[in-house]
Amino acid sequence: MRRHIQLPTEEDIIPKLYFVKFDDIEFESHLKFSGYFFAQVPKFIKPLELNGVQIRLRGVGIGGYDNTFLRYYREIETIRWRWVSGEIFVDEGLESALNIDRDSFNEHDEHYKKLQSVLHDKLKTVFNDINATARTSSEEKRDTKDERLKESMRVIVAEQSKGKFKLLQSDLGKAAPIVVVDEDRGEIILNTAAHPLKKKKANMIIGAVELAYQIAKYTAKTDEDRDKLFSQLIKGIFAELI
Repeated sequence: MRRHIQLPTEEDIIPKLYFVKFDDIEFESHLKFSGYFFAQVPKFIKPLELNGVQIRLRGVGIGGYDNTFLRYYREIETIRWRWVSGEIFVDEGLESALNIDRDSFNEHDEHYKKLQSVLHDKLKTVFNDINATARTSSEEKRDTKDERLKESMRVIVAEQSKGKFKLLQSDLGKAAPIVVVDEDRGEIILNTAAHPLKKKKANMIIGAVELAYQIAKYTAKTDEDRDKLFSQLIKGIFAELI
């Protein structure tokens, strides 16, 4: 009989599969095992009881899923270790490593130490790969969000200024203000090189406030209209920003 395998199909999950195989003489006796690690980026394995690795000796699970991955402490202190599950099927060897309760292994046994070493080597590849995948996915989502925000801000500027101004974004240099208004050309330029603070989101908020202020200043005719327009702009931009 074959095991039915169904990988997650949610749009925000990236499934990754890694195979493990070993077949050799270890400490004068045959050790043979194979298996896999499965990772889903960037979601926890559910149910959490399946987080870790299950060792199956001749098809029988020994203990439960070990969420330390046989004491792989290099990565389990990060949140990403909860993205990984795996099973190892031992066909030959490892019997001498079984403790009397047949629910755990003697960690000093040579076969167990070899199994541990092989799995840890594979886990380096697994975690390096899912870390890179998570970074790439995060950057792509951030770029998409930034583009949506830019387009929304362009629409807000055009609508609230009644077509008097259009929003542009350009590198004007670090010395230039974060927002520059060219009334003759009908342009409000958001200076992408201006970074008053270290955090990107904080700079975006500063830029949004300055942008709203300048539009209100150059568009409204009275103080009352200016205050009202500034408030509307802040609400509209922050609704997209946060």
